[in-house]
Amino acid sequence: MHDKSATPPIVEKPARSRWPFVCLGGYWLALCAATHWPNPWPAGGTPQYPDKLVHFTAYGILAFLAVFAVGACRTGQNRRAWAWRSLAVLAAVIAYGLLDEFTQPWTGRDFDWFDWAADIGGASCGAALSTLWLRRGR
Repeated sequence: MHDKSATPPIVEKPARSRWPFVCLGGYWLALCAATHWPNPWPAGGTPQYPDKLVHFTAYGILAFLAVFAVGACRTGQNRRAWAWRSLAVLAAVIAYGLLDEFTQPWTGRDFDWFDWAADIGGASCGAALSTLWLRRGR
């Protein structure tokens, strides 16, 4: 009949992928290092590249990765809860952008409100694109 001494089969839960968090962490560290590297141009000089576009793109990628990482681990949450969580992630990225601007003068760079505005714009677009990407797959 049935042997009660036999061990029950082990049911493994599907492993959640850690790669979104690994990518996010690596990118965030690289971004922090890049934005706090000592000023590469002469004192009083300006960058020889489209600085605001670089800010927009860098923070767009950061927000995309952050919202994607949060969305990738979403299980059993309703859409509204996930939307609030994504907005909280976006707010954290925007706050980090301000912190980043405030700490840049420590390494010889300049604080610039327009840089932060470009960070906000990029982060908003990146979060929206990540949300659309995640919705496509569900």
